[in-house]
This record gives sequence, C-alpha cells and structure tokens, in this order.
Amino acid sequence: MTIDNVKDCRNFYIKGRAVGLTEFLMDDYKPFYQTWKDISTQRNFNTMHYWESYEDFLALFTNPDRPPQRFNATIVRLKDQISVGRISLAPAHLEPDLGIWIYKPFRFKGYGTEAVQLSVEFIFREFDLEYIVAGIYEHNQTSINLFTKAGFFRVPELDEVEDNDFGDGKITQLGFRINKAQDSRKAKTPDDIKMQ
Repeated sequence: MTIDNVKDCRNFYIKGRAVGLTEFLMDDYKPFYQTWKDISTQRNFNTMHYWESYEDFLALFTNPDRPPQRFNATIVRLKDQISVGRISLAPAHLEPDLGIWIYKPFRFKGYGTEAVQLSVEFIFREFDLEYIVAGIYEHNQTSINLFTKAGFFRVPELDEVEDNDFGDGKITQLGFRINKAQDSRKAKTPDDIKMQ
C-alpha cells in the first residue's frame, strides 16, 4: 500500500480535495466511541450498544481474536488535520462491505461522499476485489444518497430483512454495489455495467 508521510506523523493512504484517508491510530478510537454512543448512529447500523466505559469499547475493538478489517482508515479534513470520521472494509472472511461513520459535528458537508469515493479508488487499486458492497437500512436516506452519489447502485438481491434492535418489528437493509470496472465518480445501473 502506498502511504505518504505528513508533518503531523499521520500516514495518508490517499488524499482528495477536502479530506484524506489516513491510518487509523489508537487515539482515533475516542471520537469513534463518541459517535457510537449517539442513538441515531446506532439506529443507522441497527445495533444497540451498552458499553459500560470507553475501556470496554476499546477492549472489544482491539481484541486480538477479532478478525481485522481489510481496510480501516480515519477520515481527516486536509485544511486543519482534524479527524472527521472513520471508514472501513469488512474482514476478509465476509463480503467486502464498506461502512462509514462521519462524526456528528462534520455531517452534511460532503466529507462522506468524498471519503467513499477515495476509499473505492484506493481499495480497487490495492486489493484484489472486483466489487464492493454496502448495506444501508431503508430509513437512512442520507447514506443512501451518499453512496448513490459516490457511484454505488441498488442490488435488490442483496437486501436483507432482519429484526429491528430497537423493537420496531422488521427492518430491511438495502443492498448497494459498485464494480471495479465502473467509474466510481458516476453512478451506473446494472444495465450500464452489462453494456460495457
């Protein structure tokens, strides 16, 4: 993997106009923890968490028996080197599912879309993958818009219906996909891909 050294000792995997993706450092777990404490974040991942402390959270995510993410990066705003989120690709034994967390103060500024586009570019360049998927719950229109803008298209065959952790009956996780052959900055339908 190509990594550029910068003055604050963060190693960048890739840079865009507003944000860059850097190695995920131990200090990056603190804002990630704060984001997971937010109920809207938990609802968007259909995952209810009750960690007693930051130490419990850290122990879970740094457990050596936990399969490592294929790709794990901090999203850094380039103008001031502030951490604005995290993005990661599921472990190798799972589908290549891309997940993103933009920290609350930095939402709705375009950082997420650029981070997804940069991740797609980097992952396809550095990993032997032909596609990347994203599962987004049907109520999370913000993420649906973000991934669609970044070039992902709907694949209903990937949809999964599951119990809602918040007691609201069933919930559908909508399936999205982007293929290596497509331009990650322009959304295409499955029919467009077949015609190429």
